[in-house]
Amino acid sequence: MAPHSSSIPVEVVFNPNWWFRNYDVSFDESFYLDRNQRVANDVAMRRALYERFGIGQADPQPRPIVGSQHIAGGFVLPALLGVEIRFSQREAAWPVPLNLTREKIHALRVPDIPTTWPMNRLIADTPMGRIGQPEEIASIIRFLLSEESSFMTGETLAASGGRVTLP
Repeated sequence: MAPHSSSIPVEVVFNPNWWFRNYDVSFDESFYLDRNQRVANDVAMRRALYERFGIGQADPQPRPIVGSQHIAGGFVLPALLGVEIRFSQREAAWPVPLNLTREKIHALRVPDIPTTWPMNRLIADTPMGRIGQPEEIASIIRFLLSEESSFMTGETLAASGGRVTLP
C-alpha cells in the first residue's frame, strides 16, 4: 500500500495583469504561439509561485509543453472564423465581437483550417508539419482500451506530432 501524501494537487491561476505587473510575464502573442516562450513563461511563473507563496518547487525545470493544451485564451476557434484577436501584455487574448447579422452568421463557412491563422502558425511549429488525423488518434484510443495497456497507470500519452517540447 502506498503511503498517504500530505499534499493536495492545486492549480493556481492569477490575472495576466498581476503576472505582468509583478513578474514581467507578458501575455502578448508569443505567450500563446511561441513554444520556447511558453516554456520560459511556465518556468518563470512556477518560480514566482514558489518564491512568493511557497507553492511548488524552489528551482522549477522546463517540462514538456503539449501544443494546444497550453494555448489558453479561447481565441483559436473565433480566429479561424475570421474574428480579430487582440493581444496585450496585461490581459488574456480576447476576440473582438463581430456583431454579425443572422444572414452573416448563416453565411459563415468552415475555413481551410491548416492554412488559416492561427492554425497555420501552430502547424508550422509542429515538427511533423501537419495536423493529426482521426485514425491516428483512434489507434491510441484502441490501445488504451485494449488489454495491451493493462500495465499502464496514470500515464500521459501525447499524440502531438512532436510538439511536446523541452528547450
